[in-house]
Amino acid sequence: MYYPTIRGCIQALKNLEIWLDKAEQHAAAKGFDVGVLLTSRLAPEPSSIS
Repeated sequence: MYYPTIRGCIQALKNLEIWLDKAEQHAAAKGFDVGVLLTSRLAPEPSSIS
Protein backbone atom coordinates (compact mmCIF):
# COMPACT_ATOMS: atom_id res chain seq x y z
CA MET A 1 0.00 0.00 0.00
CA TYR A 2 2.92 2.35 0.64
CA TYR A 3 4.39 2.18 -2.88
CA PRO A 4 1.18 2.90 -4.84
CA THR A 5 0.56 5.92 -2.62
CA ILE A 6 4.09 7.23 -3.17
CA ARG A 7 3.82 6.64 -6.93
CA GLY A 8 0.60 8.69 -6.99
CA CYS A 9 2.21 11.52 -5.03
CA ILE A 10 5.24 11.53 -7.33
CA GLN A 11 3.00 11.71 -10.40
CA ALA A 12 1.00 14.56 -8.87
CA LEU A 13 4.20 16.50 -8.16
CA LYS A 14 5.42 15.93 -11.73
CA ASN A 15 2.10 17.25 -13.05
CA LEU A 16 2.36 20.30 -10.79
CA GLU A 17 5.86 20.98 -12.08
CA ILE A 18 4.59 20.85 -15.68
CA TRP A 19 1.71 23.26 -14.85
CA LEU A 20 4.08 25.70 -13.18
CA ASP A 21 6.49 25.55 -16.14
CA LYS A 22 3.60 26.26 -18.53
CA ALA A 23 2.42 29.15 -16.35
CA GLU A 24 5.94 30.60 -16.37
CA GLN A 25 6.13 30.31 -20.17
CA HIS A 26 2.71 31.93 -20.52
CA ALA A 27 3.69 34.85 -18.27
CA ALA A 28 6.90 35.37 -20.24
CA ALA A 29 5.00 35.29 -23.56
CA LYS A 30 2.43 37.81 -22.30
CA GLY A 31 5.06 40.01 -20.67
CA PHE A 32 4.00 40.00 -17.02
CA ASP A 33 5.52 38.79 -13.78
CA VAL A 34 4.85 35.13 -13.02
CA GLY A 35 4.24 36.11 -9.39
CA VAL A 36 0.94 37.64 -10.52
CA LEU A 37 -0.32 34.14 -11.36
CA LEU A 38 0.79 32.73 -8.04
CA THR A 39 -0.90 35.43 -5.97
CA SER A 40 -4.13 35.87 -7.97
CA ARG A 41 -7.49 34.58 -6.84
CA LEU A 42 -10.38 33.25 -8.88
CA ALA A 43 -12.86 34.57 -6.33
CA PRO A 44 -12.69 37.05 -3.45
CA GLU A 45 -12.18 35.96 0.14
CA PRO A 46 -15.51 34.94 1.73
CA SER A 47 -14.96 37.44 4.54
CA SER A 48 -14.61 40.34 2.07
CA ILE A 49 -17.88 39.60 0.24
CA SER A 50 -20.22 41.08 2.86
